[in-house]
Amino acid sequence: MHPNPVSQLQQVQNVLQAPSGQRPNLLANGGFEVWQKGISFPATGPNSYQIDRWQTVGAGTGTLTLARDSANADLASVYCASATYAYVTGSTLGLTQTVHPSEHQLKSLVVSFTIRVKTSVPNLVRPGLYDGNAWNFGAFHTGDGTYQTLFVNSITLQPIAFNVTPWQVGVWFGANAVSGLVYLDNAMLAVGSVPVDYVPLNPADDLARCQRYLQRYTGSGGALHLPWIGFSQSLTSAFYPVRYNPPMAVSPTLTVSALTDINVTNEQLSATTPANFVQINNGSNTHGLLQVGSAGNNGTTVGTPRGISAANTNAWIQWEANP
Repeated sequence: MHPNPVSQLQQVQNVLQAPSGQRPNLLANGGFEVWQKGISFPATGPNSYQIDRWQTVGAGTGTLTLARDSANADLASVYCASATYAYVTGSTLGLTQTVHPSEHQLKSLVVSFTIRVKTSVPNLVRPGLYDGNAWNFGAFHTGDGTYQTLFVNSITLQPIAFNVTPWQVGVWFGANAVSGLVYLDNAMLAVGSVPVDYVPLNPADDLARCQRYLQRYTGSGGALHLPWIGFSQSLTSAFYPVRYNPPMAVSPTLTVSALTDINVTNEQLSATTPANFVQINNGSNTHGLLQVGSAGNNGTTVGTPRGISAANTNAWIQWEANP
């Protein structure tokens, strides 16, 4: 045995490693496998989260239409993201993921970003990495209709004060004033200067990473499956203690599909439409208190159990925490 194994390992420089040398993926949902909000979305501009952890950013009135796709998924993948970009003069849009300094220990390290991209439109899409001050871009896809590995690293941006400003990585559209369809899959962010082959996560780990930022409960077959039960505070109001599992990145925001999608039930299972939902977090990222008001007196006794169920299959309740 070598007398100093650590010293021996340190002699293997990153620039000498092959892309197949596996390193941990720092991204959540890098394979575009998790779609908690749905599997297709209307065209959108900047500042929208649709695919878990991937946000549209940019400027102008151009749009990006996103949907889950299995027919065009890359190797080591079940799903990919179908992205249709519609260019409008002066617009540029990115589909990016933010890497926060509070969640990653990357100060002064070189990182590499790779993503598998398929398109038949040349010079439509390219990878980018933002260090908090400027975007650094890689080469455009050639438009040959096959999957290509697009790559960019942070080596030209060193040193990086990552403890101060978040990074972003992703793909950008619009630089050459063209529109078109792109398939995105198997994104990888890893420490080191060389491209890295995609390493898929265990599905449970992948979902847990996404649920750190979004936890959605949906109606399935007319039932809304919720892991908690409440109690009546009054004849027209109920409290539901909620624990976020896993703990969320920051104190989350609550949204619901529509009040008419949801029923509040009393101990006799008599249902009424809720009047409102109010989330009481008190700054916590681990638990909160959901206050639900009933539209009227449904005959419940103060202090007795209260439930929540779906009035139809459109019902959903979600907590979202985007640092």
